[in-house]
Amino acid sequence: QLKVVAINLVFVFLKGKCISEPNLCRTGVTMIFWANIETSEISADPATSQYVFSSGGYDRRSQGFSFFHKNNSYVLQVVNGRKKWREEIPLSRMPSDCWFSFAFTWSKGASLMTSVKDLVDKVINWLEIL
Repeated sequence: QLKVVAINLVFVFLKGKCISEPNLCRTGVTMIFWANIETSEISADPATSQYVFSSGGYDRRSQGFSFFHKNNSYVLQVVNGRKKWREEIPLSRMPSDCWFSFAFTWSKGASLMTSVKDLVDKVINWLEIL
């Protein structure tokens, strides 16, 4: 796991809740958190996945949301049991060694959107995945 200064996001499996079963998110979901990920903690091993948070959603056999680092990219994934939404954000487009906010919004009828802002609220990335 990546070292996240001051906060670690831990989700306990909550069967029957939106966070672990995205199909139950009637109007979608939006999540925002602040993090400070230290460059020295990022693995250079391309086979290693380092999770920032996860409620499941590792592959199509599980459901949930996950955000992790792998192969010099951060990956946000949402899996609802039948479909997988995935966005890869290159390491070079993510802040490191400073506080930043990460937000995403998802709904099964629309798309997955991400936003990354540094501490002074400068927008670095706004992506819409169709």
